[in-house]
Amino acid sequence: MWCSNRCSLYRCVFSFLVLGTLSSIAWAPHAYADRFRPSAGASSSQYANEETLSTRLDGALNWKSDKALLEDERIPVRELHVKMFYESGPTGDKSFDLDSSAIRFNLSQDPNQNTKGHFWFGRVHPFLEGRPSETLSQTEAIGSNWVQNQSDALDPSISGWIGGGLRAKNEETGFGFTLAYSPLFLPSFGPRVTLDEIKAPQAARFGNLPPQYYYVTPTTPVPMRYRILVGDLSKIVLQSQAFASVGYSDKINDIALMAWSAPSPQPQTATAGVLKPSGPTPTVIVNVHPSFPRENFLAARWAVRGLLLNPMIEGVFETASVRFSLSAKIQPFYFFEAGILHTWDRPPPPSDSPTVESPSYRKHLLWTQIRFAREESAFVPSIRFEGHFTPQQEGYWLRPMFTYKTDPKMKIYALASLLGGHDRGYFGNWQTLDNVSLGAVYQW
Repeated sequence: MWCSNRCSLYRCVFSFLVLGTLSSIAWAPHAYADRFRPSAGASSSQYANEETLSTRLDGALNWKSDKALLEDERIPVRELHVKMFYESGPTGDKSFDLDSSAIRFNLSQDPNQNTKGHFWFGRVHPFLEGRPSETLSQTEAIGSNWVQNQSDALDPSISGWIGGGLRAKNEETGFGFTLAYSPLFLPSFGPRVTLDEIKAPQAARFGNLPPQYYYVTPTTPVPMRYRILVGDLSKIVLQSQAFASVGYSDKINDIALMAWSAPSPQPQTATAGVLKPSGPTPTVIVNVHPSFPRENFLAARWAVRGLLLNPMIEGVFETASVRFSLSAKIQPFYFFEAGILHTWDRPPPPSDSPTVESPSYRKHLLWTQIRFAREESAFVPSIRFEGHFTPQQEGYWLRPMFTYKTDPKMKIYALASLLGGHDRGYFGNWQTLDNVSLGAVYQW
């Protein structure tokens, strides 16, 4: 929880990597043959715990080359996606992110070959590479165990790696494989949390603050301040990540077995407190040492298309912590989908360090979404529900939403986010952040 803080060092490293990737893709040969589609959006929100309206500005840059890969005309040879947002007010947040972007090279220029594939370099999710119609979600076992950009806490995106890889598939047999490698590691970015050894901790609306007081006696609170001791940043960033998968697909089945190894995106923290006199009021300085232990995963995914319920099942096993996640999803109709997600893990060992247990998103989760019209319709009402049923950590998130397309480029939307549950629950922790929003998005 403490390390959802976006350290300025991580920001600098991430910005450098983003600029390098952007330059490589943008200056690739023949990059001028493209489809450039920027978009901009603005919205106004009213939060239950705030007296004034909050403004949010969104922007995105989406560029794809006209030339496509031989294996699938929907996969561009070059693409670049950047998204950003800015929220007003002292509890607002901001973000600038390089989304899925890559340069790709065909294995062969012969369109008559049965085995087709490509190399790539950029920032992509290795499982999704070569699968233009597939997505990953935090409500599924694979997505919930992957690196996530949680700047938008209620709708995090599954971030890829900055690196390269190879994908190949035999069209006649339906078998294929993917190999990927990244020499760089970036932790998950979460909502802003500012920790300082002098000032009290501060956070964006959805940032999780650490304990702010240490009670010497039940009636004697002492303020707590935090010092993040990152150490040698290169030892964190310069860590290898590797992914391998084999799969089979036909008109009905899509089966994949995969394994990957990477440092944990959410750090473990060792803490030690020191009482420090400060004027008339003493404070406790907590030294926080983050570490990112390596995790090794084995996973399987089976999706069925074109049959009743269209089920999809995912299982993920992490060998170091003996953690197992299982998810199931059904979509019997285009307008209705639902799923479950649960994780079994060992309880953490006893520790003398001051710790606070954070509720887990991937335990006892039930979710459903209903769209009352097709996405291409002019007017699309929808409602989404997510709920946790962990004892003493129950909670829910309900989001009704209305979208209206005034023309092919302009979209207006209205939504509400209703949060509630146990104070120690994942959503209950944010129950004062009920809000309603009205906004518009324009895409050129």
